[in-house]
Amino acid sequence: MYLPSLLPLLSLAAASPVVHLNEVGSLDAAMKSLGKKYWGVATDKPLLLNSNNSLITQNYFGQVTPQNSMKWDVTEASPNTFNFANSDNFVSWASEHNKLIRGHNLLWHAQLPNWVGTLNKEALTQAMMNHITTVVSHYKGQVYAWDVLYEVLDQEGNLDPNKPFAKTIGPTFVPLAFAAARKADPDTKLYITEYDMDGPESKKALGMARLVRGWLEAGVEIDGIGTEAHLNAGKASGVAGALEVLASSGVEEVAIAELDIVESAKHAEEYVAVAKACIEQAKCVGITSWGVRDVDSWRPMKNPLLFDGQYKPKAVYNAVYNYLREEARTRAHG
Repeated sequence: MYLPSLLPLLSLAAASPVVHLNEVGSLDAAMKSLGKKYWGVATDKPLLLNSNNSLITQNYFGQVTPQNSMKWDVTEASPNTFNFANSDNFVSWASEHNKLIRGHNLLWHAQLPNWVGTLNKEALTQAMMNHITTVVSHYKGQVYAWDVLYEVLDQEGNLDPNKPFAKTIGPTFVPLAFAAARKADPDTKLYITEYDMDGPESKKALGMARLVRGWLEAGVEIDGIGTEAHLNAGKASGVAGALEVLASSGVEEVAIAELDIVESAKHAEEYVAVAKACIEQAKCVGITSWGVRDVDSWRPMKNPLLFDGQYKPKAVYNAVYNYLREEARTRAHG
């Protein structure tokens, strides 16, 4: 998912009062108390330079996903000339604050430099393999999981033949991409992540499970499936079923990778339903909120996140946190 530069907002945001850290508990700690790996958040250098945003990310979230700094147009704007300045800054911050990192992303049809679209099959294959190898090797041992493939399906749940890697290389780009990532870092988790997989009858969810099952049977090393979960009101009830479909593919883990829900303040029960879906799915390792504050969201007019523009946690945050803590207490007492 693309998020625009937020530098123009920083001077205004920096003057906003930050939430008192003792007012609310950590979603990440609550998730971990239930055996999950994280509740994470999407962020990046411009936001982390903002002391309020940085402080909230430090204290309430346990995993960070870079919004833009690891994408192809940033890391390799010119052929075989790599620039890791922004992503190194991101990784350094995450390491300093003991956060897991989800690498985002290696192959996507958007935010590609123009030169990639000029390549023929052989040249694009070489460029793809080189890009994956160089980026993943650069962060070997530092990234918990990589979105190797991102938004590569069509609405029917098939590889989209009109997107650049499938169009130019063909379906073999899939095993090639995962093989390159695995060779570059044998220990990182390798994901395929997609949007519109929000219910058990979703064509994309069913298609994803079918495709991944086939790739796994063919020996492709895919560790996880991420579902973005950019939800409209009324859609959260389908997430549990969707996770079950995705988990049935045979992957080791699944994750909710980019959660936001339209008008979140009015739909606390939907956020709770998504949290419950992950908690009750054994293969679900965690949830990532796609931003801290509504104004920093990719759809700011929809108010889809857990903190308001003044860095105050909404009631929906407390509802989710209270659900997680109550669930932990219930399990602790049998």
